[in-house]
Amino acid sequence: AIIPAAVSGVPAQNGLFRENVVKGWIKADTIGGITDSYNVSSIVDTGGGRVTISWDRDFVNGTYVPLVCAQNAGSAGTPVFCIVSNVDAPNTGAVEVNTYNSTGTLVDPNYFLVLAIGDQ
Repeated sequence: AIIPAAVSGVPAQNGLFRENVVKGWIKADTIGGITDSYNVSSIVDTGGGRVTISWDRDFVNGTYVPLVCAQNAGSAGTPVFCIVSNVDAPNTGAVEVNTYNSTGTLVDPNYFLVLAIGDQ
């Protein structure tokens, strides 16, 4: 296994460090069917346009960065806006993701796409 070093000073160009490695990711549909994932124990549909993703290995704190996106919501080309819930901010073991259409209504996309970077 390759074990990345910790950053010391300015990161080297094209270097692999613990801080810049993706620690978890998932592609899942709206009914909790995981297409593929890494470091994800489960995904739970918590309502229309909302899912909670639980990590196998927890993060050290809630300051990690979850990047979220969605693939289609209904017809092709329908815009979808993804956010991490501001009510249930990321915690060490899970993150809630919400998806909205252009009018601000929660909608289920065809797929949720999430990755996370941070200390574990």
